[in-house]
Amino acid sequence: MAILPWFARGAPGAPFYSWQSEVDWINEVVLRSRVRGAPTIWGVDQVFIGAAPWLMRDLADNASAAEARSLATQLLSNSEGNLNWLAQVDTAALQQLRQRLNRRRDADYAALIDAMIVSQRIYRPFTGGGGETYIANNEREHLMRRLFQEHYEMAASVDTRPPRVVIKLGASHAYRGASTTQVQGFGGFVSEFATARGAQSLTILMLCPREGQVAQFVGPASSCSEDIYARQWAFIEPYLEPGEITLFDLRTWRLRPSRWRTLPTEVQRAILSFDVLVFVAPSPAAVLLEGFTPPSQPAG
Repeated sequence: MAILPWFARGAPGAPFYSWQSEVDWINEVVLRSRVRGAPTIWGVDQVFIGAAPWLMRDLADNASAAEARSLATQLLSNSEGNLNWLAQVDTAALQQLRQRLNRRRDADYAALIDAMIVSQRIYRPFTGGGGETYIANNEREHLMRRLFQEHYEMAASVDTRPPRVVIKLGASHAYRGASTTQVQGFGGFVSEFATARGAQSLTILMLCPREGQVAQFVGPASSCSEDIYARQWAFIEPYLEPGEITLFDLRTWRLRPSRWRTLPTEVQRAILSFDVLVFVAPSPAAVLLEGFTPPSQPAG
């Protein structure tokens, strides 16, 4: 069964999965998976800020407790078109709503509100709500660790062999050691997690050449030459295969550190964190799902 990824009513349910190519990929994962008794697709991040009002609307319409439905409806009163709603909604009101979701039928909704409260703390420093960005980033990485371990253990408990996992992340989360946000990256945890279980992991950094285009969640597509990661790797352009995928094995680079010690600091950090660097072939930006209207620029 193919999946309709959260956009049937035009809601931005998950970042980046409003693009047709991403939806085609995730459908293919589900169709080809042999997983039984556990989710094929795992979510390992906070509640996406743009999806929060849509998720809350589902709760307001379908929670079993009338008081919960009423309070959720009140909370949604200023959510229309507001991408920052989750960061701005009253935390005490979310906690009151959580207390009213104590029936067994509402267990999933209770877990959703718990996740929203954590996600709100993470988002606030980035949306004008105050707080320390380092603390928020650190809490986010710890949340990702916990969610990954929970999903992995669930999958391992219902199958006869350990699950094989492909993790798709923004590059800053995949770092081993300190990431570009100065916190310990989720990628290092995954590598050690695999090692502790006698398995192996491979971490791949994918970039696009300056001739390509990249879609934006908000706003028009931009040139890959404007991407911060691609700019840092501009020195490698003469070695790219025109019009083709080019792969570099960074594990061999680590054998000769004196040869790249003059490169930008962030490039050196990436060499130590990623095993393989892949430059994709130049291509047009991803296309939005038919009928999907991108959200307006959030305030803050």
